[in-house]
Amino acid sequence: MILNAYITEWQKYAPWKDRVQIEQDLILSRALSDIFSVPELQSQLAFRGGTALNKLHLPKPARYSEDIDFVQVNAGGVGAIIDSMRAVLDPWLGTPKRKFTAASAKLQYHFQSSGDVPAPLRLKIEINTREHFSLFGFIKEPFSVESSWYSNKVKVMTYQLPELLGTKMRALFQRKKGRDLFDVWYLTTATNVDCKKAFEAFTFYNRKHHRTISLDDFINNLEEKRDDREFRQDMMPLLAPDLEYDFETAHRHVVSLIEKFYTA
Repeated sequence: MILNAYITEWQKYAPWKDRVQIEQDLILSRALSDIFSVPELQSQLAFRGGTALNKLHLPKPARYSEDIDFVQVNAGGVGAIIDSMRAVLDPWLGTPKRKFTAASAKLQYHFQSSGDVPAPLRLKIEINTREHFSLFGFIKEPFSVESSWYSNKVKVMTYQLPELLGTKMRALFQRKKGRDLFDVWYLTTATNVDCKKAFEAFTFYNRKHHRTISLDDFINNLEEKRDDREFRQDMMPLLAPDLEYDFETAHRHVVSLIEKFYTA
């Protein structure tokens, strides 16, 4: 799909050891740029999740991320959004698998990597079709792709960093992925994010879904995951090569952070 020279060129923006990851990152970046080049999508989708953090909010990527997560900004049918998205993606990615639920719409594109021994790749795009709100308000961030294969500049709608951290804390509680622990640790040690506002966002989203998570609930949740092998090793193939990451240090930091949030 992409010449090796273009993949090598893109490594300065995606410093991963695995060339397949670099190619995947370039494809994801083009897809994101294509989507926000469509006028009717620019105000309908808000970008969040780990990929949003690394593509828009951090000065350079801290970890590899392979999926695109959106939220449908305005309530209503999602069919027109899917059609507009596919109109710009299908011509070069092919026909995606589709899955619709009461809370989301998903597109999953499957393709082969470049190179002498092609590897199967996928691009998953998920739209949350239920959370039509933002606590601190949406913002637009510049995003550019500068490659000999593809170049473009767009503005991407997203959330303010404290709100993204708040939803990351929610993800850390709800699922068993070590990357969520890493994201919370990294954002609260490497950036000046407002942690008080982040906890406010965490509480806000839980209330929106009529959930109550106590301090004991959260701490017990983190302790149970601590000895889970997959949770501990999840970050190993994802970490930026110039970053040092110690799971135990991150775990202690996040536990301490959660305790401070609840007792403040």
